[in-house]
Amino acid sequence: MSVYRLTKSDTDIGIEVTRLFFDREATKQDVNNFLSDENNYLLIYRYKDDLAGFAYGFELQRFDGRKNMIYLHQVEVLPKFRQLGIGKELMEAFIEICKDKNCSRLFLITNKSNEQAVALYNSVGGRTLHDDDVVYSFPF
Repeated sequence: MSVYRLTKSDTDIGIEVTRLFFDREATKQDVNNFLSDENNYLLIYRYKDDLAGFAYGFELQRFDGRKNMIYLHQVEVLPKFRQLGIGKELMEAFIEICKDKNCSRLFLITNKSNEQAVALYNSVGGRTLHDDDVVYSFPF
């Protein structure tokens, strides 16, 4: 039972993540491109021999002299493995990455109605900065 950061030699595991969690299969090229960028992070959690959860995000470089930040895009745990602390371990691993990289912050977006996610983020020290934040999406 452990968290592991995938590298470009783990392309097949990345494809397994897309198959299990997104119900589709990414190409080897797509996964390899993602894993080849040192600013991209794809962490997995294995429970015994099973892929139980994952989280992925991106280190965002700053141009204004401030420290970089990491944007955590998704944390997901398969239903049969929920309530075992896996999401918390994935979050804590991302927090450690931020500390090791001397980043200024880890941030993510969720909905207040996603009560399990809100509880998870609060449990590892996450705080909202503003109650009136709005996220805009521009689909193409």
